[in-house]
Amino acid sequence: MEDAKKSIACFEIEREAFDRYFEIEDWEIRKKILFAYYNYVVVQVNMRAGFGHGEKNESVEFQKRLIKQTDRAIAVYDDPKVRALDGDKYDLDGLKEELEYDVYGNWICGTDEREDLSEDMFCRSQDVIEKLYNNVLKENENPLDMEDEIYCNYWRGMYFAGKVELREYVEKMIEYFDYVLEHSDLDDAEQYVDGKLYQIHMFQMPTLASVKELNEAPELKKRYIFLKVLNLLLFFTINMLGKNQSEILWLQNCKTYDIILDCIKLFMLTQQKGVDFTGKDLKGRELGVGICQRKDGLYTAGFVSKRTGKSVQRYFPKLQECRNWYADARFEDEHGGINACGDMTVKAWFEYWIENIKGDSIRPNTITNYRESLKNCVVICVVKNNRKAKIPTNQGFSDRYKIK
Repeated sequence: MEDAKKSIACFEIEREAFDRYFEIEDWEIRKKILFAYYNYVVVQVNMRAGFGHGEKNESVEFQKRLIKQTDRAIAVYDDPKVRALDGDKYDLDGLKEELEYDVYGNWICGTDEREDLSEDMFCRSQDVIEKLYNNVLKENENPLDMEDEIYCNYWRGMYFAGKVELREYVEKMIEYFDYVLEHSDLDDAEQYVDGKLYQIHMFQMPTLASVKELNEAPELKKRYIFLKVLNLLLFFTINMLGKNQSEILWLQNCKTYDIILDCIKLFMLTQQKGVDFTGKDLKGRELGVGICQRKDGLYTAGFVSKRTGKSVQRYFPKLQECRNWYADARFEDEHGGINACGDMTVKAWFEYWIENIKGDSIRPNTITNYRESLKNCVVICVVKNNRKAKIPTNQGFSDRYKIK
C-alpha cells in the first residue's frame, strides 16, 4: 500500500507538468505526462481497499473523486491542442477507451453488491461496458470469444441493472468458463498464465462466487459454482502454484484461497446427497428437492436418472401426487424395481428394507427406533384391522408406513 501511495504522489507531480506540456520538445516526456493521468486513477482503482473502499459513505465519496479524476484525464486526451501535437504519435482514443474500461469496468468486477455502486458510477460503468460489448460483437458474432473482462463484466452489469435474473447471469458465466476451458492449452504454462483461463481462475470465478444473492439460492451455488470451481481451480493450484512459493503465499492472502476451501467443504458434503434443484410454488414457498410449480398451476417433478443419464420429468395437478411420484421414481432409479410377493408381510419387507436398501447408511440406534415405530404404528394396526398393511415402495417408507 505504501508503494502505491508513493506511485500516486509521483503521478500527481507528473500531471502538474501539463501546464508546460506544449513547451516540452521531448515526446517521451510528454508521453509520461499523458500516461500519468491514466495511472493516477487506475492505481487507485486497483488498490481500492486502501483508498476508501471501506464503509459505504466513504466508498461513495471515493467513487466521486475517481469519476472527477477520470473526467480530467479524458479532457486532456480530447484537448484539440494535444491531438494536433501528438495525435499521430499515440492512439489517444484507444488510451481513453482503456482508461474508461479500467475504471468503470473493473469497478463493477470488484463489487459484490449493487448497493456498493454510486448511481453515477453504475450508469457510467453500464454505458462503457455495453458499448465495448456491442463493438466486439460487430467483429465477431460469437460472444464467447470475447476477452473475459468484457464478457463477464457485461453480464455482471446486466444482473446489477435487473435486466437478467440470477440464474441466467450464472448460466451465462458458466457457459463462458466452459468454453474458455475447452479452447485452452492446459499443457502450456506460459500460455495459461497469459490467457483467459488464468483470469477466470484468479478473478472472474471468485467474483461470481461472491455474489451475495447466491447465499440465498443454495441450489444455484451448489450446482453451478462450487463444483465448477473445483474443476477449474484445482488445475491451477496443482499445476501452477507448486512451482512458485511466492505465488502460493500470495494466493493464501486473496479471496480465491477461501473459495477453494469452501468448494472442497461443500463438494465433500454433496457427494452422498447429490446436488438437486429445490423449487418453489407460485407464491414463493419452497416445495422441496426436485419439485416446482409452473405458471399454469401444474406441479413439476424431475431429476436426472443415474441409470440412463437422461432427464425424467412428470406433471401433476396436485402437490401430493407429485411428491409421491418423485419419491417412488427416485427410489426405483436408485435401487431398481422391487418385487414383493402377494403374501409378504410388513415385517418381512421391513427386514428386507433395512438389510438390502438402507444397509450401512443408518446408525444402529436409528434402526432400533425404526423397529420400535414399526411395532407401535404398524403391527398393532394390522392386528386391530385383521389385515395386512400395504407395502410402500419408496425410500420414504419409514415416514409413510402408518395405517389409517
